[in-house]
Amino acid sequence: MNQDNPSSSTPPPGSTFTIHFDSKEQNKLQLQTAKLWYNNAYYTGDVPSNSILNFGGSGTKEYPHWHFTAYVSLAYSWENTPSWQNFTKFDLPGVHMAQHSLGGVPPHTDGWEQYQLAGLFANVNFKATKLNMNSVQFEPVQVEAFVPSLVFALSKNTTLQQVSLIGTSPLVNTSPIELYLQAEFPNIKFAFTTPT
Repeated sequence: MNQDNPSSSTPPPGSTFTIHFDSKEQNKLQLQTAKLWYNNAYYTGDVPSNSILNFGGSGTKEYPHWHFTAYVSLAYSWENTPSWQNFTKFDLPGVHMAQHSLGGVPPHTDGWEQYQLAGLFANVNFKATKLNMNSVQFEPVQVEAFVPSLVFALSKNTTLQQVSLIGTSPLVNTSPIELYLQAEFPNIKFAFTTPT
């Protein structure tokens, strides 16, 4: 992996990027900077249109992908990098996510509400229309915690059109929850089970 030299390739529209945390650079929150990773190197150029940001499996030893600070650093970079508004799909497949990372409860650090996912979803730089939360491992593993936090986060957003919740833990593919979410967000198409 070439962590020191940025990628020289120019990604086409619709490219998929991941996140790596740069141990040599801190953002203004004193956290390792969340940087785009493309073609086995850091990517420092503008994000092309209709791109995908895949956060699944991103992270480092210091900032595992499930840790609160990883979400904070990701949100900080997204909110402060204008071209990231070109991400039209946000993938979070199989990530671990605590309630204070999603929103609806206070974060660990005062003043960091804007860097919860709910805060990111409300930011003007967040233009994604598709959100993939398939196989998300939510803590605590309780529908009573996950669903209100999800509703709180989605209520902050005006751009999402599709949200996939297949195989989440806890599972939300029960008729009452499906009907509730669809009633709360009539402009969002939800997926709860794999199409047959």
